[in-house]
Amino acid sequence: MKKLRYLDYYILVPYLILIAIGVVMVYSASAYWIQNQYGQAETSVMIRQIAFAVAGFMIAAFFYYFKLDVFTHPRAQKIMWIATFGLLIYLTVLSHFRPSAAVNGATAWIQLGPIHIQPTELAKMTVILYLAHMFSSRQKTLVDPDFTFKRLSQPLLMVGFCILLVFFST
Repeated sequence: MKKLRYLDYYILVPYLILIAIGVVMVYSASAYWIQNQYGQAETSVMIRQIAFAVAGFMIAAFFYYFKLDVFTHPRAQKIMWIATFGLLIYLTVLSHFRPSAAVNGATAWIQLGPIHIQPTELAKMTVILYLAHMFSSRQKTLVDPDFTFKRLSQPLLMVGFCILLVFFST
């Protein structure tokens, strides 16, 4: 509970307002259509959206209380990069060898039963966490007058390869 004192209400309140607006927009856009098209209750889609909103809020609360230093550990970053590259390569192979897996022309999703995973979102988080850690740990060498871009070649190659995989997989 000690961490609640540091909660930024300028972020929390707009987040909750946007969730509420999203639920209302989903209801207003789908209520008439779902009743006429499928004969279901007009609130069925709204209830599903509320369930997803609550789940998202619970995940956000979990990460608020989670110790994020775990993501700066080199082993955790290596696991994230391996998972990201593996999933993106899988999507690239899937889009070329099984075009029937495309949904609305895109093969950006991996279906695991009732759950759909979009590896490009994992790629974004991996790149952001990696670059933040890399720039903060090499801060003194970046402002050094003898700085060369050779020192950035490894991070730039990793991020560039990740971006190429994202473009080729979708």
